[in-house]
Amino acid sequence: MHVPVLLQEVLKYLAPQPNENFIDGTLGTGGYTKAILEMIAPKGKVLGVDLDKDAYQRTQETLSHDNVAEDRLLFRQGNFSQLKSITEEISFTNINGIVLDLGLNTDSLENSGRGFSFKKDEPLIMTFTTDWQNAPRTAAQIVNSYSEKELAEIIWQYGEEKYSRLIARAIVAARQKNPITTTGMLVSLIEQSVPKGYERGRINPATRTFQALRIATNDELNNLNTALEEIPNLLTPGGRYVVVSFHSLEDRLVKRAFRKLKDNGQAKILTPKPVVADATEINLNPKSHSAKLRAIQMI
Repeated sequence: MHVPVLLQEVLKYLAPQPNENFIDGTLGTGGYTKAILEMIAPKGKVLGVDLDKDAYQRTQETLSHDNVAEDRLLFRQGNFSQLKSITEEISFTNINGIVLDLGLNTDSLENSGRGFSFKKDEPLIMTFTTDWQNAPRTAAQIVNSYSEKELAEIIWQYGEEKYSRLIARAIVAARQKNPITTTGMLVSLIEQSVPKGYERGRINPATRTFQALRIATNDELNNLNTALEEIPNLLTPGGRYVVVSFHSLEDRLVKRAFRKLKDNGQAKILTPKPVVADATEINLNPKSHSAKLRAIQMI
């Protein structure tokens, strides 16, 4: 069962009250949403947004098992960067709080057959949406069409991979003979292009490149930037905004955006330092070890 990360801390900073309205911009398995709905009864509503259309069904099943009124959960399939248009479309107003959990449901992704894991030999797709044929790009398209310089920049900027140039050079050389279409082909190339003893065995040599390609394929950081710009304008005065991130690239963007809102007199920062999981939670849920929570309140 999926365990929501930093659940008590999220609830502390969102501070849901009876009959208020909230947005869970990354519905997932509904862990935050279920807890919020219980606290905003009897009339408060949550708008859940997720790229995975099955997220709503899973959450509805959870709510029915726990006797939470299902009619108080609204759902729209989409990206959290689209919250402005989604709320306008359904006239969802008087929003008291918004939460984003930027973590990935790794179990679902690694079983998706779309090439997120370097441990399996699968088609090199890496799109969050299951309708990948209509996605703007796939990882295979990036690997087989971007220039060596563009590939090196993606792998360095999004993966912070110190051997990005070596890996990009190997990709370009290999694809001249045959297109790189599977994760297995890409992993083999990476392993051959980096020095032996990479990271002294602490992580797989493909880890950072796969992260970079996933971020580029799904335009993750641009989507986050859009959300960070638009979401504060959706909140009522006094409304709260909580973001849980899982790697330094995301956390830096959140920190910068929140500081800008504070400097402009639009919000006050509730977390001078990011909130992290304690030893007990990390022991129960190892995926929480890299989580960082930041929160602001609109003025």
